[in-house]
Amino acid sequence: MQSLELRETTNVAPFGILQTLLWSRDHEIRQHLLQSYNPFRVRGTTDPALVRHLLFSRSSQIVDISDDWKTKLNQSLQSTGSVQLTTSVQNSRALSIEIVPLCTTPVNVGVLQFYPIVDRVDRHDDQILVRLTLRDFV
Repeated sequence: MQSLELRETTNVAPFGILQTLLWSRDHEIRQHLLQSYNPFRVRGTTDPALVRHLLFSRSSQIVDISDDWKTKLNQSLQSTGSVQLTTSVQNSRALSIEIVPLCTTPVNVGVLQFYPIVDRVDRHDDQILVRLTLRDFV
C-alpha cells in the first residue's frame, strides 16, 4: 500500500517542478519587474500592482454608449486619464466594435497625444463595463 502512495507522489512532483519552471507565479514576476542595478545601495523590491493601485484607484466617470458618448469619453480621458464605458449585455456587440477604433485614435491632452488601452472588463448583472485608461497620463 505504501509503494502505491509513494508512486503517486513521485509522479506529481516532476509535474509540479516542470510547471514551476515553465510558468512562474505572478508574485515572482512582479518582484523582478521594477528592480534595477545600483552598486551603491541595497535595492528593495517594489510591487507594480501596489503602485498601479495607488496611482489608478481614483474613480472614473461611467459613460453609457448612447448619443453624444464620444465627447463625454474624450472629456473624461482628458481630465482624469480614465473612463468606464458601459452598455447592456444585449448591446455588447456594438461596444466591442467601438473598442478598436478607440484604442487606435489618440486623445489630445494639452500638446501631448496618448492612446487609451483597455485596462479592465467587468460584468455586473446585465451591464458590461470596460475601463479605458491613458497609460502615460499622470
